[in-house]
Amino acid sequence: MGRLHKLGTFLIIGVIALSACAFIAVPTPKKTAASSSSSKRALLANAPVDQTMINNFGPMSMYYSYGPTPGGLQLNGPFTAMIDSPQGMTSANLAAAKASSDTFLSFNEPDGGTQVLSVSDALSYWPTLENLGMRLGAPALSHYAGASKAWLDSFMSQAVSAGYRVDFIPIHFYGENVGMGSDPQGAAAEFIRQLNELHNNWGRPIWVTEFALGMTTGSPALNLQFMQIVLPQLEQMPFVEKYMWWPTTYTFCQSSGGTGCLTYQDGSLTTLGLCYRDGFCSSSSSPPPSPQPAPAPSSSCTNLWDSTKAVTASFGASFNLFSPLST
Repeated sequence: MGRLHKLGTFLIIGVIALSACAFIAVPTPKKTAASSSSSKRALLANAPVDQTMINNFGPMSMYYSYGPTPGGLQLNGPFTAMIDSPQGMTSANLAAAKASSDTFLSFNEPDGGTQVLSVSDALSYWPTLENLGMRLGAPALSHYAGASKAWLDSFMSQAVSAGYRVDFIPIHFYGENVGMGSDPQGAAAEFIRQLNELHNNWGRPIWVTEFALGMTTGSPALNLQFMQIVLPQLEQMPFVEKYMWWPTTYTFCQSSGGTGCLTYQDGSLTTLGLCYRDGFCSSSSSPPPSPQPAPAPSSSCTNLWDSTKAVTASFGASFNLFSPLST
């Protein structure tokens, strides 16, 4: 065999090895906690709130603030308008809501959580709200059990009978409202049960517009345990379109002795805030890990190349390929 022919054979072996390596699947880096995203996780940016907090949370799927407009805040996602009481149902506020959003949240906790409003009074505004041409949510009840469940069931039954449009149902949940403010496992199970029952009864998409284990009961560690349990389940429930933890701001928590704060007073994120922002809930109290570098090429590819180098080196030595060509 001629020297040039031998050299050509050697080069062909190397090309084959590189080609084979190219076709071996290299594992795709797993998405890390800090790079995770969600089409459901949203942010309730209620006053007092500052731009720093919003920036620290980064992009969210949606924001609302109990008001018809963002109030000058620069958000990192779409805004949903709300008029939370009959007193706010002015022509100016309705026009501002329509200009700022394509979706409308109506009365907040008319079952006595923040106000007392009868079903008939709430329904009296519905033709006006329908005429906005926006996607329209039912009033947001404090939970779906007891008297609150009866209020919402009555509202939905009468709305359906009247032919009114209700596109989705907002709902709240706090473990402390059902006697489970220090029981993350029990509260999580009851929360998921209520969501399933609500959807089974009325067949509408659900927005969880406030939730936590407790605003003033339990502890941050217990709230974290609750969050660890429920966030993955909310992501997996196809009828849950949006969810928003509350309380968000440290000032609110400080004034009420809250235990579920997502931010410190300067707008930086607590461990709960990091967990909520990234959708990552470690069983410890440590913040989510930093993104990891992409993995090295697969060991099978590396081993193949190492083996090929050894074979070709042996092949070249056997045929004296690496000695100078004689003239």
